Amino acid sequence: MNAPGKTTYINWAESIDLKTGRPVENPGIRYEEAAVELWPGASGGHNWQAMSYSPRTGLVYIPIQQMGTRISRDPTEQSDTAFNVMGLVIQPVVRRPGDGKGSLVAWDPVNQKQVWKIQHDHFWNGGTLATASDIIFQGTADGWFNAYRATSGERLWRFDAGLGIIAAPMSYSVEGRQYVAVLVGWGGTVAALSEVADVGWKYGAQPRRLLVFALDGDKELPPSAPRDMKVHALDDPSLVLNEADVAAGRSFHIVCASCHGAGFRAAGAPGPDLRESAIALNAESFAQYVRAGAPDRGMPPFEWLSEDQMRQLHAYVRARAREALGTREPYDPTKAAAQATPAKAASQPGTGDVKAGL
Repeated sequence: MNAPGKTTYINWAESIDLKTGRPVENPGIRYEEAAVELWPGASGGHNWQAMSYSPRTGLVYIPIQQMGTRISRDPTEQSDTAFNVMGLVIQPVVRRPGDGKGSLVAWDPVNQKQVWKIQHDHFWNGGTLATASDIIFQGTADGWFNAYRATSGERLWRFDAGLGIIAAPMSYSVEGRQYVAVLVGWGGTVAALSEVADVGWKYGAQPRRLLVFALDGDKELPPSAPRDMKVHALDDPSLVLNEADVAAGRSFHIVCASCHGAGFRAAGAPGPDLRESAIALNAESFAQYVRAGAPDRGMPPFEWLSEDQMRQLHAYVRARAREALGTREPYDPTKAAAQATPAKAASQPGTGDVKAGL
């Protein structure tokens, strides 16, 4: 058995112990002891998007992504991009070169080394297909379906599919003619990672479809809406927000984030951006819709949420919409942390100057 190499940046383990099969952990990477920042983050260096293997080249073609995760027990670190999961504040970290982006890596599993790499502009990309003609197919977050030379990574062809691709392509033949098919559709866990996974797709604006390609194909896709990074937020200026409700909604909005995005910044799927929703303008219509759900659109009912929780979530949606419109100052967790820390040393003579000096 050879020692496994690293297909992406890893800071929590040095290697694998070949006797035990256990990772050899680096010091200071346990969040039970202190706040930590780990690479790869919660989404992994490689997720469920399929990799492929070519017996002709002997290489594995792996969709890679890079982003760190900070894990802390300090509740004052709660932010619009962080989740409080049973007392652990978890948030993405984009700091190192390549963070928040993905790549396609051709990996030599025998020699445990990278042979070539294609750097993508975005984080959440599709699975791969290796063919007997030494071509690698992969779709990307920005909607391009690509063909690369398996031996070098040279791009040979690409097609604008009009929507992000996360599925792996497949190939088949009918009466001696080869076809390559790919399911075009954007989703998965992109909402919870919307800070890096939002590439401008809008909920319901671009069609999901199965595309099939063959040599000498002559069909064209009908036009569809392009990517749009602008937030078309709605607001009712007459609504007065209770700041305690906004803070409370922020603290547990994780119940909505898997569909509607971290901090209610959606990523185009699987749910709409509530800052742009007319239903979310009114507290009563918002609560009614959330309680009933929308089974035909995949949304379950949230009957268990209390009236207070509904009000708090609604207040947080409205606050985030105003931030997007520029009519409200964005939330700053460092200011909130300072406000949450009680003043000390006022009744302790001689300590005030020392603390100020620190």
